[in-house]
Amino acid sequence: MDLRDSSGKSNEIYFDYQLWQRIPHYYGDIVRQLFLGLVVLMMVGAPFFADDLAAEFPFIILGSIVIAGLAALTNPVKNWVMYLNVIAAGVGLFMFETTALAAYSAENPISFALRQAIAVIFLFAFYFGAKTARAMLMGKIGEVPSEEDFGKKPAQKKWKDMVQEQGVAPAVEELVDNEEIPLDGLGNPAAPDTDKLD
Repeated sequence: MDLRDSSGKSNEIYFDYQLWQRIPHYYGDIVRQLFLGLVVLMMVGAPFFADDLAAEFPFIILGSIVIAGLAALTNPVKNWVMYLNVIAAGVGLFMFETTALAAYSAENPISFALRQAIAVIFLFAFYFGAKTARAMLMGKIGEVPSEEDFGKKPAQKKWKDMVQEQGVAPAVEELVDNEEIPLDGLGNPAAPDTDKLD
């Protein structure tokens, strides 16, 4: 779309439509979609899995409103919404899995299958919500991982530096002050060769 102002300059407006907006360490979009799928499944499946529809349906409607509201509020900058998503998914998982097992005991296969499907979707919502909440707590939302995050090698220290930092002298007197300290597999100073058995 090309708009020109009074001075003749072009003011172009670009619309970028992306199916998946990918923010590193953020899975809120997945949680939102799972929650909306849950609401549909709960509302449509309620007549088939509810034992007492008149008593349970108001709670199913209230739960659906809360879950849809949380889905609408989910975003990468509000931590408290993601924490509520995790809590809601955990509570939903517990409630529907418990009632699914009760339906299995009562030999009601349709009720069991629907409640179990809802519990599994809650499980995935809980998982992705917890991953996002953890990343928010650690301040990692939007950060692209780099090779340095995974391939860090411990800095080599000199014996002279270690003596100054810790006030200890190396066990072998022949070591030169500027010689690098050999490191073990964990990045700690390795034992001097004289401590090892022949």
